[in-house]
Amino acid sequence: MSSPALPLLLPLLLLLAPPPSSSSPTPSSAPPAPPPLPLKFQTISTSTYTSPGFYAGVLDIAFTADCSLGPASQRLRSVYPDGYTVFSDCAAGTRYITEPSSRGDACSFETIREGEECGLVCGSPFSVRDTDGVYTFGPGMEVEWSSRAAAPDNANITQFTGSVARGSGSRAVVVNVTSDDEVVGVRVESDDWFIVDTTLERTNGTFDESVWDVPAGCEPSSDGDDGYSSSSQSADASSDDLNSSSQSADASSDNLNSSSQNADASSPPSFPAAWSATLVTGFANPGYNAGNVFTNTTAHCPSPSAQISRTTFGNFHTVQQDCGRGLIFDYDLEGFNCFVTPIGEGGVDARICGTCTMPFGLRDSGPLGWTFRGAGSDRSELDVADWAAGGAAAWAGTADGGAVRVGVEVDGDGGFVRNEVEEEGWIRADVSLSDYKELGEEELEEKFKLPACFDGLY
Repeated sequence: MSSPALPLLLPLLLLLAPPPSSSSPTPSSAPPAPPPLPLKFQTISTSTYTSPGFYAGVLDIAFTADCSLGPASQRLRSVYPDGYTVFSDCAAGTRYITEPSSRGDACSFETIREGEECGLVCGSPFSVRDTDGVYTFGPGMEVEWSSRAAAPDNANITQFTGSVARGSGSRAVVVNVTSDDEVVGVRVESDDWFIVDTTLERTNGTFDESVWDVPAGCEPSSDGDDGYSSSSQSADASSDDLNSSSQSADASSDNLNSSSQNADASSPPSFPAAWSATLVTGFANPGYNAGNVFTNTTAHCPSPSAQISRTTFGNFHTVQQDCGRGLIFDYDLEGFNCFVTPIGEGGVDARICGTCTMPFGLRDSGPLGWTFRGAGSDRSELDVADWAAGGAAAWAGTADGGAVRVGVEVDGDGGFVRNEVEEEGWIRADVSLSDYKELGEEELEEKFKLPACFDGLY
């Protein structure tokens, strides 16, 4: 008796039914993602850096960025604590470098070459940020977000956690955000290479536009000279090879001169147990060029767990890494602002004592050979393999299925003069060594003597 009423109810049921689902996720099911950074902003970027075998300490950069017209036209300005300044103007295709008095009190410019900091992603110092609202290291390397939760040490901070697949592992990314949707920290963790933990302070979306004025004395000439100086050692983070001179190692094996008469293509020579050198390191990461860092390093590595090294940055700040004691000693000049940090739980990542120190680069670690893995690790894919000769005394190899590339060069006396490491889509470091020398055991005690300010601190 009730069946005739069904046709009358069907139209009503159709009106009340939910709309058909689409292929796009609803907001509640979409992966959590952190908010973007402002397209234009100014901030103090404070980062700590660790890589296999090396702790670089803390670096503050006064950073200004304008990516409102996209990566190809972005402008980036970084001012280091000593006044060293790098200003990249992608629209003009020029990078300006201002040297403080400690570095010669000069200003120079160079043409930004194709594949450097312009064109792919918006830049941020030694970190990752959003481009068009998406956090990415470059095409095909977008961060996939997996969780959103309160920070374990601060309930007022929300942590967004994600990763990018690469090589045999992944690159983790953690972004810290306030309740006002302000990004105040970004941590990038590479399984193979650099871990960089960055905080952003006093981020401001408005600033004096005069920061983009070309520094006095840096104006490009009108004689057609592109101004590029290879002595600047600025690193190219997205180059297909690691060869910026005829004698340096090219990490693209297709371009290597494997028929070299003098180089042993099996692998580069080993570092001595103790050595010292002056280093000039050019840094870059996708979307950003950091210019270069000057350091003086002394290192002794009888074994990674017992090694000790001292690296002085710009003749001002020193970091002494003592794996035997399990401590890091930081101080300024000859003994000011001295403090001690433990290595391991609650302190600096213990992997700095897993391989022998080569600041911002890679060296061999005795029986372990040339590797990014520490003693006890079974990740053999992190061993550098497929070495090939790239000149009379240069080698290039790869690790982790080609995700990381290494170049090494020595001089005619066998002294190391160049060391390059690049992880695809992450940091590239180009290290030039000068005044390189092997040290005897009798020289080491004086080299690693600590200032009196550490008395009683450990």
